[in-house]
Amino acid sequence: MDAPHLDVTQMSIQEFEKKGELHFVFRWDAGTKVGNGHFMRCMVLSTELLNRGHKVSVLSRQIPSHLEAMLKDIGLITHYISLESDGLAELSEINLQKKIDWLVIDHYGVEINWEIKARQFATRIMVIDDFAKRPHKADLLLDLNINNKLQKGYDELVPKSCIQAIGWSFLLARPSFYVKNENPRSGTLIFLGGGDHSQVLSSLLHQLRDKTEFHPIRVLVTSDYLPQEYWQSLIGNCGHVYCDLVNPDPLYRSAALALVRCGFISYELALLGTPTINIHKSPIQAEVALELERKVMGVAFPESLLSKYELLHFALQKASSISPTPLNEILSPGAPQVAKLLEQINEHQ
Repeated sequence: MDAPHLDVTQMSIQEFEKKGELHFVFRWDAGTKVGNGHFMRCMVLSTELLNRGHKVSVLSRQIPSHLEAMLKDIGLITHYISLESDGLAELSEINLQKKIDWLVIDHYGVEINWEIKARQFATRIMVIDDFAKRPHKADLLLDLNINNKLQKGYDELVPKSCIQAIGWSFLLARPSFYVKNENPRSGTLIFLGGGDHSQVLSSLLHQLRDKTEFHPIRVLVTSDYLPQEYWQSLIGNCGHVYCDLVNPDPLYRSAALALVRCGFISYELALLGTPTINIHKSPIQAEVALELERKVMGVAFPESLLSKYELLHFALQKASSISPTPLNEILSPGAPQVAKLLEQINEHQ
């Protein structure tokens, strides 16, 4: 018997009436070693749940100060895991304060053994995953990537009773990216993701400084990189450098072209219809980048070839020649669908 797959559009979610407040606890980390993608998509879902009248807590190790400020701004309660703890003691304490209805895990370093132990403190568990390589003890598995061959592996990795919500109809992008507009665009956006990718970024900027057809260059970095002043001095008057943007939407909308490390930003740019070179290294990055290329939303480019300027220049020209249909003309916001699904499972299981 195959694991159940849910298509929210086929469910009677319009008939569902929420009964009472639920308590959600999100387990994730963010920072130099793990990047910020977990943080951003969990922030979107957390905000949706808060707006629906639920209580939301965060269980995390120390996170960068600018991200911590974002949590405080939307009113999230944060519980920090001590250095000597695996987080279970803190999870137990949260549950004692208020029963946990859903534990939402978005963390590549959290394995099934931890999930099994955590079940004594949470009624249900949702896991957000991308790789389809790790077994899970979960009630709901969410993979919000574009459909790809790796996702078939989940059938062997989760209990048969686990509901699999798979595909970009569940995309947890910020609501602003679903707003359509016709802003003027120019130049090239460059962002290589959270963490420190200073060496690769330096090489890219050296290649692009003299190519005026791709100017102005708009470079986005985080505090993990070399100082913002360094990058600005590197590109001079060819463009502008931004650091730790809380709301990158206007910056993304301003670019006629983008060059990014394949990740959640690839979907945000696809929502806006920005032709994008998606740099890939891991198998899942390659799957996403190639699928976006097949749908004429971008160009896939292996990280190992970034030093080959002729190939990179060809990819830039190829991306410049396409006019993707904005994905926000096709997709509705995913966070309300995921929130409704969590509520419905809680009601009917």
